[in-house]
Amino acid sequence: MLTIAQQVDLREACLEFLAVRYPNAYQSDAIRRMLVRRQRIDFEPELSDMTAALSFLKEEAMVAAPVDPLSPILAWSATSPGVTRYQRGLLKSNPQEGVL
Repeated sequence: MLTIAQQVDLREACLEFLAVRYPNAYQSDAIRRMLVRRQRIDFEPELSDMTAALSFLKEEAMVAAPVDPLSPILAWSATSPGVTRYQRGLLKSNPQEGVL
């Protein structure tokens, strides 16, 4: 069971992963492996934790999982609002990044 801080970090990490790779789609297990391998998170989330994080982001319209009729496995991708939310977060943390 993840703490609230870990849940928030996992959601942010998932959004970041998908936003920088927009419009590509990835399975939740692949996202989890990459986040751990690149040390974006310092804990090992369970598959249920990934499902919860991605479902939360889907409810907020930041990610989507288009249904592929040929595959029962969901592949997640960022939405335009999700990419915008991620980019605005970058500008808040580094205001000079938006200056030309």
